[in-house]
Amino acid sequence: MKKLFFGILAMAAMAACATDETVVASKGEAIEFGNAFVDNSVRATDPSHTANGIDSLKVYGNVNGGQGAVLIYTGTVVSRTKTGETDKAYGTEAWFCDVKQYWVAGADYNFVGIVDGDVRGVTETLPAYGMPTTIKYTADGATDLLCQTITKKAKTDGSSKGLVAFSFQHLLSKVNFTVTNKSPEAEGYSFVVKTIKFEGNVYGECDVVYPTTMNTSAKAEWDASKFTTGETIVGNSRTVDGNPVKDIVVATGVASKDLDTEVLFLPGTYKISFTVDILCNGTLLTSTDYPTTGIYEYELAENSAYNFNVEVSVGELIQFTAAQMGGWDNDDVTTTVTLK
Repeated sequence: MKKLFFGILAMAAMAACATDETVVASKGEAIEFGNAFVDNSVRATDPSHTANGIDSLKVYGNVNGGQGAVLIYTGTVVSRTKTGETDKAYGTEAWFCDVKQYWVAGADYNFVGIVDGDVRGVTETLPAYGMPTTIKYTADGATDLLCQTITKKAKTDGSSKGLVAFSFQHLLSKVNFTVTNKSPEAEGYSFVVKTIKFEGNVYGECDVVYPTTMNTSAKAEWDASKFTTGETIVGNSRTVDGNPVKDIVVATGVASKDLDTEVLFLPGTYKISFTVDILCNGTLLTSTDYPTTGIYEYELAENSAYNFNVEVSVGELIQFTAAQMGGWDNDDVTTTVTLK
């Protein structure tokens, strides 16, 4: 995880149909799926799919035996877990798939694995001729998106090609936001970091890329011309649909505070801003908008995780002393008072 520091020390990712059109040849061994792994760069709750953290995916696939492509999977669910069955392991064990298809000697296969590609209001997978071509994504901060294509050429005797094993990369970026108290010994002083805004991509479309050679793989690629921009508010207990986002509060004596839940972003360049309040015994002392001058921009790359660290502090400790007293004025003058 990349750590990024702001200096504020002063004041601080349809059921498949096996029709009669399936390639006619001697029946080879069954096609099996497994080892759905996330190759990810992964303190707060993580909304993304971590390594060995996928329980199901949707698979699309076709086969070409020399007479044109035939669909064999069109969004078939492949799962690690199944009610009443023993969970399948991550690794070399084949996962559950209700649609049975087989390797055909010498045929070419295309497989597409997608995770979270059909989440209402967030993602939409668009197929052409049954195979995905595009995935639309509307940022909600919490929905991950994974996609990989795999090509395989069956052995000439139709024997097993082994598992079709997806090894995904995140198509999104992941952000954490930490407030570090550089003066935790300052009793009675607390800090509130609020209105954390990321201005950048909020909608995008990625193209499903198919390798042109057999026995290779590829991931989806974002179409830079399809991004639309907007504003994303980051904070603790983050909600959607216009509901308030809670501030990050670092109470007296607390060394640091993270986001409750990390936030997922589309890749791209973002303008980042926020406000820092300093309180003394619960009373607001100062409220400062950052950056105080200019614009802070940072580029978020896909499959990368970032920790933005805001360091807050009061100034130096106020201390007192008493200087040595000087002599009395007129200390050597004697005044005589006569009583009458």
